[in-house]
Amino acid sequence: MRFADIIGHSELKQQLIHSVLENRISHAQLFLGAEGTGALLLAIAYAQFISCTQKKKDDSCGECNSCLKFSRFIHPDVHFSFPVSPVKGITKPKSVDFIAEWRNALTQNSYMSFLDWTQQLEIDNKQPQISVDESADIIHTLSLKSVEGGYKYIILWLPEKLNASAANKLLKSLEEPEPHTLFVLVSENYEHILSTISSRTQLVQVSRIAEKELTHVIEKNYELSLSRAKNISRLAEGNYNLAVKLALKDDALENSTEPFLAWMRLCYSLNYKELILWTEKMQEKKREGQKNFLANALDICRECVLMNYGDNSLVRISENEMDELKRFSPFITVNNANQIMDKLSKAHYHIERNANPKILFLALSLEMNKLLTQKQTENATV
Repeated sequence: MRFADIIGHSELKQQLIHSVLENRISHAQLFLGAEGTGALLLAIAYAQFISCTQKKKDDSCGECNSCLKFSRFIHPDVHFSFPVSPVKGITKPKSVDFIAEWRNALTQNSYMSFLDWTQQLEIDNKQPQISVDESADIIHTLSLKSVEGGYKYIILWLPEKLNASAANKLLKSLEEPEPHTLFVLVSENYEHILSTISSRTQLVQVSRIAEKELTHVIEKNYELSLSRAKNISRLAEGNYNLAVKLALKDDALENSTEPFLAWMRLCYSLNYKELILWTEKMQEKKREGQKNFLANALDICRECVLMNYGDNSLVRISENEMDELKRFSPFITVNNANQIMDKLSKAHYHIERNANPKILFLALSLEMNKLLTQKQTENATV
């Protein structure tokens, strides 16, 4: 993975390159970037540049033996660590048990999301994490000599998935690593990382991909019109992974709000029979799908607040969605907006921690009914 293969981030790429050329390589770094920004790819490209035997002034060569191994994710001194979950035959899973699936997932979609990875693992509603067994495996790996005589790399994807025992076991290695060892942690959510971990790393902030750059890539790679590429880029908010999914799905720009609005109609009318059927359908979804539904609901409510009280130029939805939400947005008022978004956020938190989805979504629907049926504007129509 060369820097040239990654969309955008030209300034950050130069900073990383200069830090290597000037021999300012911190032993523990945290690449922090939202989903789809390419933070993981930047971490891999950074390690590849360090190991490249024929460095150029602005990138790795892509042709030396080291670079060729990096391009296939098989360099013997690069050890990937990522969330996994028990499957049939593996009760104490470690990353090494799923390295073939990991390489395949990265090859197919290098900007993959956590949901994409869980689907690759085919683990249903289990929550992948990084366990203490994984930490023990990392420590053992670091005790071994470098195969090719250079740096040894631990590229740990989503340290927010480290449980407390696993994190504590890694602290000494993070603080006092073996010589020529480089930890690169790649996170999407700084607040969910244990402070004992984040405090021992040097932060590398990865911004969202610029809308102009994302538009250009989507337009070129998927042969779309400029207007459609712009609309996709605006909706994706710097997330290339999401932009690709929108580009590949013909109705993606038309119906992304409809499931939410259908739920809101059920909540408002308080049709118990239909609500119970709806919660049963939500229960059938995988846990990541349930979380995504709530995250999308939260985003839509924020857009409604902007439509009602903010600057419409900041609203990031399609024209068709705008028409649909104009009828609903009056129900999101100064009196209930904070409460609605707080309820959605808490529901997302509890789903992530394995709450019973049927009970949670039914209780949430009843709470939504109370908030939506507060005194509304005269022309409000769900």
